[in-house]
Amino acid sequence: MQTHKQHLNETAPRMAQKNINVEILKPIKIPVPPLVDQQHLVDEITSQETIIAAAQKVIDAAASKKQAILKQYL
Repeated sequence: MQTHKQHLNETAPRMAQKNINVEILKPIKIPVPPLVDQQHLVDEITSQETIIAAAQKVIDAAASKKQAILKQYL
């Protein structure tokens, strides 16, 4: 989008706030990675989210484990 900024500014209606609508944006080609690379990114993010969820369970359980240990020994 940065590469199209000047063109968009020139195309936008001259108002207090520029209103760049769908018709203005539609013809702009936005480069995207190949589908195989997109899937690789999705797989990696999904894997990281699984790891984060498991770590969050450990963190969530830590407070109750701490309380149980304190109650047992104090």
